[in-house]
Amino acid sequence: MNKLVMSQRDQKYNAFTTQRVEDMFEIRKKICLLGEAGVGKTSLINRYVKNSFDDKYISTLGTKVSKKKIYLPITDETGKSVETPVTLAIWDVIGQQEFHSLVLKYFKDSDGGLLVVDGSRPETIEHTRRWITSFIGVVGNVPILILINKLDLIKTDTFDFKPFKEFLSEFGTSYIFTSAKYGANVITGFNNIVESMVRARHDYKNITNLAGVADAIIVDFCAILGGFEKGMSIVSHQFKKAGVNTLNPTKEQLLVALQNLVGISQDIQGIEVAKRENNKFQQILNRF
Repeated sequence: MNKLVMSQRDQKYNAFTTQRVEDMFEIRKKICLLGEAGVGKTSLINRYVKNSFDDKYISTLGTKVSKKKIYLPITDETGKSVETPVTLAIWDVIGQQEFHSLVLKYFKDSDGGLLVVDGSRPETIEHTRRWITSFIGVVGNVPILILINKLDLIKTDTFDFKPFKEFLSEFGTSYIFTSAKYGANVITGFNNIVESMVRARHDYKNITNLAGVADAIIVDFCAILGGFEKGMSIVSHQFKKAGVNTLNPTKEQLLVALQNLVGISQDIQGIEVAKRENNKFQQILNRF
């Protein structure tokens, strides 16, 4: 009986500590859904977040924010995949032209955008360039994916791609057909943009602050040390020993944590892998 009680307590403790570790190190991303009124932005969000669909059109007044936590397999530059917790803030912004100046403030601090067009209404495609240029004008060069929605109302083999040809290459974006009504490619579309945002965050040339360095160290060393579930316990322990606050770390704290993790990774993966990681993060930290 005592063993059973202890087992239950251990399970609760392990679940609690695992949740605390995930909350401490999870990646947080903001996505803005862009596009004209009535293209299905709200329906796509409902399908992705709640797996529901409502035929009734709801006009978003200003903005509405939904949240969703996912576990995304992120492949690092060594080819190893890590199940990474990502918490998403999904912003559904108003599509009416007369409120465009108001919308611009909602773009701030976005990590990526999903531009939604109605595949059955060519006029919603005409303003694609305006949405993209307005968005990157506020947030800079972040990942953008175009969702050609209402796949259930169109035929892809006769769809006119001419309006897309210029800006697809110009802005480095791509597209995917979706149906909020039937759920086709909705998860794929959202997860694709999330992975692009995480990769952009960990494109080491684009890291602009020490919090970004901490994120990159977490992702890389989790992959090296056996994946998120196994690696995170090691990484979090070393961060704690070094006194690292992941939201506001210091260079000195990260250097201590890095050296500890390099030593551990050398024992597990060998000197070459450890040397590579050490050199990479030393160069990044030298920028700060």
